[in-house]
Amino acid sequence: MDQRKALSWVNKNIKAFGGDPSKVTIFGESAGGWSVKQLLINPPSPPQFHAAILQSQAFGPQADNEKSWDTLVEELNCNKSNTTSSDLECVANAKVDSIRSALQSRGLAFTPVFDNSTNGPVPILIGTNADEGTLLASVMPPPELLLDGIFGNDTASKRLARSAYPADVTDDELKSLITTDYTYTCTTSMIARTAASTGQRVWRYYFNASFPNNQPFPEAGVWHTSEIPLVFGTYNEDNRTTAEQRRLSRTMQQAWGDFAKSPELGPG
Repeated sequence: MDQRKALSWVNKNIKAFGGDPSKVTIFGESAGGWSVKQLLINPPSPPQFHAAILQSQAFGPQADNEKSWDTLVEELNCNKSNTTSSDLECVANAKVDSIRSALQSRGLAFTPVFDNSTNGPVPILIGTNADEGTLLASVMPPPELLLDGIFGNDTASKRLARSAYPADVTDDELKSLITTDYTYTCTTSMIARTAASTGQRVWRYYFNASFPNNQPFPEAGVWHTSEIPLVFGTYNEDNRTTAEQRRLSRTMQQAWGDFAKSPELGPG
């Protein structure tokens, strides 16, 4: 709701800052990219943005919606105190604080529902980094549990997925590879293909520039968020920054800017 409010404010006030409300581009990275994805699936009405950039958007939280709903109804006592109204009406009439308390105390989550009835048919620039998972591997469960979470009891699929990666990698390297593919690359491919199949203009990028002077730890590679300083030009202005980094930053800023100015023409 806060993002929708911000978009509404921008549309109403951007002219006062020299902006054009008919040329609003939303973009975000990681969780921000996930938010952009949700706005594309369920856009404000009337539309308040005209293009979208998704950097390293991730596979969102998964949940059993029916189980979460039943638990929420139970926590709000809807199935006990409301004999004449529906559970939906009961939840809709519940106090926000009561709903928030129930969600937090029971750890409830709801996966977005895709009903194919609404979408934001705007041009999209979307992409990922080559090594998204390196920054996250240390907090991930062992590779076997990662694959269990993806494929459940489907042993054949787990065996096939494991065979896609080198046999001699360390557990951390394998966790990084799985996370990069499953959480970022594959979902980004799915979004790009789905949007393109509906006639949307889609441009896909793949960021694979690795610089030794910006590695947070050895072998980080092209880690999650590493493109952000280049997109915004906020890399360190010191002797460690190379001419190649500066050129790449200018190129990326030009591409992002061109896309925002003329989304239908792409990033140039």
